[in-house]
Amino acid sequence: QGDGLSAESPYILASKKHVEELKDAMRDTDTYVCPAYLEFVSDIYLNEDGASEKTSWLPIGTGKNPYHVGTPGQEDFVIAQVKGNGHTIHNLYINVTEDNYTDYLCIRNSQRKQSMHLGFFGNISSTVVSDLGFNNAEIIVDEKVYEIFAADELLQDISVGVVAGVAFNSDIVG
Repeated sequence: QGDGLSAESPYILASKKHVEELKDAMRDTDTYVCPAYLEFVSDIYLNEDGASEKTSWLPIGTGKNPYHVGTPGQEDFVIAQVKGNGHTIHNLYINVTEDNYTDYLCIRNSQRKQSMHLGFFGNISSTVVSDLGFNNAEIIVDEKVYEIFAADELLQDISVGVVAGVAFNSDIVG
């Protein structure tokens, strides 16, 4: 397992547990050093095939401690490169409801306006994602959540994408 701080020593993602540990650690902006280089070495099943009960994914790059993932040297957390090595993320499921929508919010600017960026990653910036597939992705936003956003001036926008809700200056190839 590399530390992810260089392309020669990528942070290895071999299981759902590894992905969840990374995501959860990145939500702690005070103590965690985010790996800039991620590499998948196996397919990841976020939910079992055909499961009637699914766990809703909280995207990497989303949360009450907001940040982007992107270029090293920026003030944000950084992910410069994600190598999929031909592997697939299976059964990505995001279900945003009136009861849980605050878990998916991130603060975007100094006016404290909040947005919701839904995908495997919430935000990526200046990141190269290569050779990573997605199978059976489902992202649902309840109509009541849109109504809440329309009524609150601090809630700015909802963006949805399978790889990332928002991808600034990023390359997604393969």
